Amino acid sequence: MALFVATLLSGCDELGLGAAPPPKAPPRLAFSETAYDFGRVAQGVPVEHHFTFVNDGGGALSIIDLRAACDNQVTLVGGSEIAPHAGGAVHGRFDTDAVFGPQRRTITVYSNDPTRPAVLLTVAGEVVLDVVADPPQVYLGAVPPGVQVIREVALRTGSDAVRIGVPQVETPHLTLRLDDAVDGSAAAVLVIGTAPDAPPGPFKTEVRVPTTSAQHPVVRIAVAGTIDPAAPTPRAAGSVAPGAGGVGAAPGGRFVYATK
Repeated sequence: MALFVATLLSGCDELGLGAAPPPKAPPRLAFSETAYDFGRVAQGVPVEHHFTFVNDGGGALSIIDLRAACDNQVTLVGGSEIAPHAGGAVHGRFDTDAVFGPQRRTITVYSNDPTRPAVLLTVAGEVVLDVVADPPQVYLGAVPPGVQVIREVALRTGSDAVRIGVPQVETPHLTLRLDDAVDGSAAAVLVIGTAPDAPPGPFKTEVRVPTTSAQHPVVRIAVAGTIDPAAPTPRAAGSVAPGAGGVGAAPGGRFVYATK
């Protein structure tokens, strides 16, 4: 009987009916680092970094998607399908022309790693101010004809040697005025408003402010809005403080309404 059982087990092994092989390990996305501190850079110097990774698992790793802020350019180096023990990199870059002070950008990497399907990468540091428009983009909203909506933009400089010139714009929808900053927090204040006789329809333009900076001889401000006859007329002339609600309230600035 013992000889029969041994012979039977031997035959099962030969037919591949013995113990099953151990399961293959799943893919595993392993970065050499997930945070990069770029220290201090001058405004206008782009920040770039390579985040390298390997597939530390037993199955094929697939990079499904990369997501980042609109001012952060992200590319995948080495392809989206990574064999076990092979590697690649995520390359991130963001421009510093329109930012200053402490900065932080994130990149989210999505993969088929079952234990970490999303990995967050961070890039942080400080951008040293040269000259900048704060904010660099202005949306005036839907404005009735004959109503002037005004937005203030602070022009900030990192040195008294940088001077601000006369602002320019090529659309008839806007009026521009350059004022002194009353509190000393900026070199000047640019007042952008819809022209009282602005033609109806949407507009999207760029205000150019010349400076004496060698790095940023022109500061550009994107401005958009719509002169809409169907838009509700805002309340009487006055101002709305940031966050106070009401028509035209917006973070980081002040709206003033003036009618013909």
